[in-house]
Amino acid sequence: MKVVERWLLLLVGTVVLVTDVTCKKPHILYIVMDDQGYGDVGYTYETNDVKTPLLDKLAKEGLIIERHYAAWMCTPTRASIMTGRYPITLGIQHDVFQPHTEECLNEKELLLPEVVRHNGYATHHIGKWHLGYARWSCMACMRGFDTSYGYVSGEIGYMDHELGGYYDFYECSYSDEEGLNFQSLGEDYGVYSNYLYNKRAKQIIESHDPDTPLSCTSQCSQYIPPILRPQSTTTVLIMSDVPCRQC
Repeated sequence: MKVVERWLLLLVGTVVLVTDVTCKKPHILYIVMDDQGYGDVGYTYETNDVKTPLLDKLAKEGLIIERHYAAWMCTPTRASIMTGRYPITLGIQHDVFQPHTEECLNEKELLLPEVVRHNGYATHHIGKWHLGYARWSCMACMRGFDTSYGYVSGEIGYMDHELGGYYDFYECSYSDEEGLNFQSLGEDYGVYSNYLYNKRAKQIIESHDPDTPLSCTSQCSQYIPPILRPQSTTTVLIMSDVPCRQC
């Protein structure tokens, strides 16, 4: 029971529970936004010039928790969500995992997707991982996720999906029957990454058997610099011109 209790308090402010009368266990969708400050959503201030109508709608229809805090960097935040522990207890409170290193979230830690999968959930990861990729055992598909779609490093180009000249966009899956399946997704080069994440989430949800409980995480990166918007959108406010609201 204590293992499960780690996440019950942690996830109160980060999940959307979708109940279904045909399913005894709720479906879980939790979204992680990189580097998003308190003032970077519309519902935090009545006079806010940042327009986020969909998030505002979710907040209005749900619960806003204003006195819970995340770590100020990517890796510590993700490690807390995955383990239910404070980053300082994992020894990674001061920095993020750097590319091309052997850094990896302790492989002895029991992670949230492993717990829910053990309890009958289908588990899917979308977007940024940033918890290590030095060994296959560090990868999302080997840490409790049935599938993972996105990138393993800390940041990539929104259109070219590259970091330091290396292409970092992949899909992997794992099952006891077939083992690990991994492939690079070069055909998605030039497509705005957050469009790809949204498309993937929609595919997972629409094709999922509602009788099986679903746990899906979408870990987006709209606020990772340099900020880039797709050419097809109309910009009401250019985020690079906005003062930092993370404090």
